Amino acid sequence: MNEGIIDSLLVNEDETIEKGLGILNETGLGILILVDQDKKLKGIVSAGDLRRGLIKDNDINKKLKSIANFNPVTAHINSSKQELIELTEKRDIVGKLILVDDDNKVADIFIKFSELPVSIKGKELEKVFVNKNDSLKSVMKKIDLSGLGIGLIVDDNERLKGLVTDNDIREGILSGVSHEEPIGKIMNKNPVTGTENMDNEELIRLIPHNKFLKIPVLDKEARVTALKQVYNKGYYDYLSNYSTYKNKKINSVLVTGGAGYLGSVLVRKLLKRGYWVVVLDRLLYGKESLSELENHPNFRLVTGDVRHIEDITKSIRDVNAVIHLAGIVGDPACGLSPLKTIEQNYLATLNLAQICKYNQINRFIFASSCSVYGQGQDILTEDSELSPVSLYARDKINSEKGLFELTDENFSPTIMRMGTLYGFSHRPRFDLVLNILTALAIKKGEFSVFGGEQWRPLLHVKDAADAYIKVLEAPINKVKGEIFNVGSNEENYKIIEIGEKIKELIPSSKMNISLKDVDKRDYRVNFDKIKKELNFRTKLKAEQGILEIIEAFNSGKIDDFTNAIYNNSKFLDSILKNNEYH
Repeated sequence: MNEGIIDSLLVNEDETIEKGLGILNETGLGILILVDQDKKLKGIVSAGDLRRGLIKDNDINKKLKSIANFNPVTAHINSSKQELIELTEKRDIVGKLILVDDDNKVADIFIKFSELPVSIKGKELEKVFVNKNDSLKSVMKKIDLSGLGIGLIVDDNERLKGLVTDNDIREGILSGVSHEEPIGKIMNKNPVTGTENMDNEELIRLIPHNKFLKIPVLDKEARVTALKQVYNKGYYDYLSNYSTYKNKKINSVLVTGGAGYLGSVLVRKLLKRGYWVVVLDRLLYGKESLSELENHPNFRLVTGDVRHIEDITKSIRDVNAVIHLAGIVGDPACGLSPLKTIEQNYLATLNLAQICKYNQINRFIFASSCSVYGQGQDILTEDSELSPVSLYARDKINSEKGLFELTDENFSPTIMRMGTLYGFSHRPRFDLVLNILTALAIKKGEFSVFGGEQWRPLLHVKDAADAYIKVLEAPINKVKGEIFNVGSNEENYKIIEIGEKIKELIPSSKMNISLKDVDKRDYRVNFDKIKKELNFRTKLKAEQGILEIIEAFNSGKIDDFTNAIYNNSKFLDSILKNNEYH
């Protein structure tokens, strides 16, 4: 059983309807499970129960126990699949069946998917027609009576003006919209629609992978003639007719900075695991790192800036988790324009987090850095004193503090303090210590180590991506409000040791040691927490990263590594001088 999925649905009967609405919108699973402090089942609240409770009394501060079903049908966790199917058919259950253990503790959920009509027309269709001036309360009544979970906003000639779902109404109520206000205030004015001449295959192409939609079908005058429930193959692969939640997971993720060095690797890993991925990126360094994904059915690119509210709101639609990587990365790059760095790295982070919190997108994973430790004599843990020596590190610390201040019973940020990245990526960088020293050894025949005794915790970019997925898929109670150093104890190196490894693999190169311009950063980091709590282990070593860079040059993937596009500081400096950074 995926404990995190079940845990996210467990609530106390004395919690408010408002909190219940938030959980329903966060999980998208349509059910709340009322339990006591030992996780023993007391009752359930469905999306329909909440809707009917709000129709009767619009007080969102009332207790969940006022609308709960305290006698739900249950089955034992050891019941066979056939027994569960027979029980749902005998008791006419459409939806979720709670599975309990010998102590009546919630162990899993069995789900039976209802077979709604593939196409709804005529009198049945008219049941979901509403006017934009109808109140939220009246529309909720119509949705409740139809059982379709949707209302179609039409004019007097049945021309479509928008639509509204159960989820839209819950979001509207949570944002303070009154039951008596017109539905037009929260309706989706640009829904996915089809035309009468479209066949099923054409309709399927309108929806994301692992999704299903109820799509209004329009005639030439934009009048609604049918409502079609459309599934794609990925949806059937993702959910069978009869299924438990054992394999369900968060399935839609926004990755800010997804075109970047780490982001372009992470996005591909997420897609490979079946996630629907939205990327928000201003594409400062171009979009070549994502070009091969443009036609992927699970991928959507929003070209925009995390500093802009309208770009964020466009990006978070239909996602239930955010991985925030976007920002100006690296000490030299951040030092070029302190004002823009603060805007991009600190203020934009809080802006994004506040919007996510408001919209009940509660899984928020933030890319911090081990550079927050700055200088430390001891082996540093998540509880060690912070000693930043750069604006980049100070902004990371301020962002961490700001995120923790936003934490509440729902909003659940996780901080990832990453080691120094290395390795080849779809958006290569040669301003990282291992990558640049290797490139110099290959192309120039020599490289310089400044000082050399400073410690750096190295982390391969692919291992970093795996760490984010590990946190994304962990039970939320294990990662909420937590800080994780990301790396491995074995990958702590003195810079001179990195140079020696490069010299060993490129024996024709020469290593120079200089005592000028010595980098003040010096930190050796402990990574026991992420290993113990999440069972995360890195797979790649520094030697493999060096060999990757060698292969990239030998295969012609990289030619001129000195091109500013591969160096954050050089590239930003050039566009700042040309007034091209806005």
